[in-house]
Amino acid sequence: MGATLAAGSVLALLAGCGAKTATTSSAATSTSNAGASAAASSGGASASSAAAAPAAMLQAALTDSSSDKSVTFTGSFTSAQGTGQMSGQEQFAPQFAMSMNLTSPQATVSEIWIGSTIYMKDAALTGALGGKTWVSFNLTAMGALGSTMSAETGTLKNANPANLIEAMLVSDNLANLGSQTVDGVQTTHYSGTIDPATAYDSPLAKKYLTPAQILQLQSVDSAAGASTEKIDLWLASDGLPVQIVIVDTTSAGNTTSTMRFSDWGQSVSISAPPSDEVGTMPTA
Repeated sequence: MGATLAAGSVLALLAGCGAKTATTSSAATSTSNAGASAAASSGGASASSAAAAPAAMLQAALTDSSSDKSVTFTGSFTSAQGTGQMSGQEQFAPQFAMSMNLTSPQATVSEIWIGSTIYMKDAALTGALGGKTWVSFNLTAMGALGSTMSAETGTLKNANPANLIEAMLVSDNLANLGSQTVDGVQTTHYSGTIDPATAYDSPLAKKYLTPAQILQLQSVDSAAGASTEKIDLWLASDGLPVQIVIVDTTSAGNTTSTMRFSDWGQSVSISAPPSDEVGTMPTA
């Protein structure tokens, strides 16, 4: 059971800095979603039009990315618990699948997620697996713990990462910060801050999000334990995310997650490990 709980901790980490981070990326100049700064400079209808620009661009990005069912990603995270790097591939349809390597000073973990089954490779577990190199967890068969792990990682499983751009739409200070080059790609940089305690009850949430989207985002923010969340997103000219940086402020300190995305819509190869290399954890 200890290994199972450890797996849950890794997955919760991914939910906090993979699920939300997997939503991100790209670039561009400065107007607030609420329109305060635009109103101060010009007022009237022109101010409303300028204020709508960042949100309109993010909505367009959601449409542009909806047809791409896979992506390659790299990332890093820093928190009070430590630092680490990750890289992998993700497929969103026809069935969710992900392969990822996560490296930190404490451990190196490989993970493959296909449907509701997660395969994990961690040297610390090998001794308990009778020499096998992988252990599998079926979330459906794990009862309450499996349901908790599934809920914590629900955004990874159920959504194209680009769809989490929707979280930025509830920011009342959403801004276009101008053009920037990221990994050789010309992008537009957007930034916004979210207060999870109030943002999802706001007029912006009602305007841009469905009730189901609001519940999903509330679940992710609850798992992260964030009191505020700052999101910076860089979008390429085709509307696809190139980079996202998320800073969560929590009672344990700040957590910073950075993710970069490439090869949207390209073919990926994700398969389960050979069955003779997969063991199960002892129940005792």
